[in-house]
Amino acid sequence: MGEGKVLNVAIVGGGPECKAIMNMIFAEKLSQLRMKVIGVADISPEAAGYRYAQEKGIFTTTKYQDLYKLKGLNMIIELTGREEIADEIFRTKPKGVRFMDHIAARLFWDVFQLEEERIAERKLAEDSLRESEEKYSTLVENSLTGIYIDQGGKIVFANNRFAEIYRYSRDELIGVESWKLVHPEDRTLTDEIRIKRLKGEEAPSEYEARGLTKDGETIWIARRNTRIEYKGRPAILGNIVDITVRKQAEEALRESQEKLAGIVDSVTDCMCMVDEQFNIVWTNDVAKDLFGLDLVGKKCHSAYHKRDTVCEPCIVKRCLEDGKVHDFEMEITGANGKKRTFWCTASVAAHYEDGRPKMVVELLRDITARKRAEESLRQSEEQLQRYAAELERSNKELEQFAYVASHDLQEPLRTVTSYLRLLERRYKGKLGSDGIEFITYAVDGANRMYKLIDDLLSCSRVGTHAKPSKQTK
Repeated sequence: MGEGKVLNVAIVGGGPECKAIMNMIFAEKLSQLRMKVIGVADISPEAAGYRYAQEKGIFTTTKYQDLYKLKGLNMIIELTGREEIADEIFRTKPKGVRFMDHIAARLFWDVFQLEEERIAERKLAEDSLRESEEKYSTLVENSLTGIYIDQGGKIVFANNRFAEIYRYSRDELIGVESWKLVHPEDRTLTDEIRIKRLKGEEAPSEYEARGLTKDGETIWIARRNTRIEYKGRPAILGNIVDITVRKQAEEALRESQEKLAGIVDSVTDCMCMVDEQFNIVWTNDVAKDLFGLDLVGKKCHSAYHKRDTVCEPCIVKRCLEDGKVHDFEMEITGANGKKRTFWCTASVAAHYEDGRPKMVVELLRDITARKRAEESLRQSEEQLQRYAAELERSNKELEQFAYVASHDLQEPLRTVTSYLRLLERRYKGKLGSDGIEFITYAVDGANRMYKLIDDLLSCSRVGTHAKPSKQTK
């Protein structure tokens, strides 16, 4: 039978098997055999296959010999299951017509069923694979991480997110040499890892490196990759996450911490962080120098005052209770055994999510020198007050002396002056010019002396109510 020619088949035995074969032929499940049923014979017109053939307009008969007369008949299939009928058909069939008895037909049926099952399984596998590929493709295309395949040092696949991170289109990325997407200072690192991964050698599966976008901007990338076979050749399957914002935040935090550390290191006061159990969880170096040991892990009352219980009053406790700033003055014995005075201030340093105070920072400022200066100043002020009182007493005595002395000296001076003026009036013409000159000198000296006494008396009036003296003429 030539290629493409239809095989005309007649079936002897119109039972269920006959109907099943016709269904397969009508459904084109045997399309590769190009069969066509042209006649069905069965001794019972009520047989399932017989009636089905009538419905389809196929020639039917109760005598299988009538099938021999069908034009173009190529094959007779015997499905009665009776050996004598099979032998009879084989012996009487027209020359050139092929024959398949019920045994061969059964074998054919089984093979066909197996093929059907294989085809169904293959279709199921193909459908499952297609569905899996569709799901994988959906996941890859909608992934929040960039996914790529590097083969031979070139990008042969990239999803949308990968393209977005590097600011290329997906078409632009295909064929790009992967080193061009890496910062020059990190290319050695990424190349070494890629080569080791392809060779199956030990290499980090996750690492961070800088990348370069299409416009040359530096970005930070977290990478994760593995070796795969892609289209029959080894390749690197990787996914990436843009961590530039995180890196910038980390750098800002690092700078902030360095600034904070610099500020803390420059503080000359003792600083301690205390939790709600009164445990010291952090100190600066000043605290270590003061106490001569690391206080972390110790209770604050034990470290400061060698106490087993919380101090009374305790500003840390009050701070944890009301969240306010508290301070007070206290004495602490340092590592050298000497007591020093500190002004201690406590304030909340951290809170729980519900707002409750969680951590308190204590700032201990050494005010020993100030306290000594204050004491020295107080003593100086007391001494100055004593000096002032003594001076006031001395001044009062001096004033009293000046007052008394001025009055005692005025009386004889007034007498001398009076008699000199009397002598001048009575003997003015008898004393001569020298006598008059001498009297004048004496009166003038007495007046100057009087002026000095009057000044002394004015001084004494600072603390008295004496009336001003008057010169006696």
